Amino acid sequence: SSEQVVRWMKESEPLQKVHDSFPIPIDDLSDEQLIAACRTGDEKAWDTLVERYERLVYTIPARYGLTPSEIDDVFQSTWLSLLKNLNKLREPDRVSAWLVTTARRECWE
Repeated sequence: SSEQVVRWMKESEPLQKVHDSFPIPIDDLSDEQLIAACRTGDEKAWDTLVERYERLVYTIPARYGLTPSEIDDVFQSTWLSLLKNLNKLREPDRVSAWLVTTARRECWE
């Protein structure tokens, strides 16, 4: 679930607050800005990104007809994969497409 991913992020390393330096509310930041903040360990940026796309990521395995347990596994694996690959993401503004592709691949495994 998104709570597990957020909890794992909190436990993994010290976090900073980058979003305070942006002149607009964090919910209004672009995906590219959120990814930049996440790369520095900004917890609120990560929470916002997960909240923004949790329904999208969750519906993909559901459409494949996976069980609730399998759906949760795909959800968590997808977000953990993003967390591990934040610095490798070449097009941060296309994070939604990356999440869709990754979730689909996780459904096949």
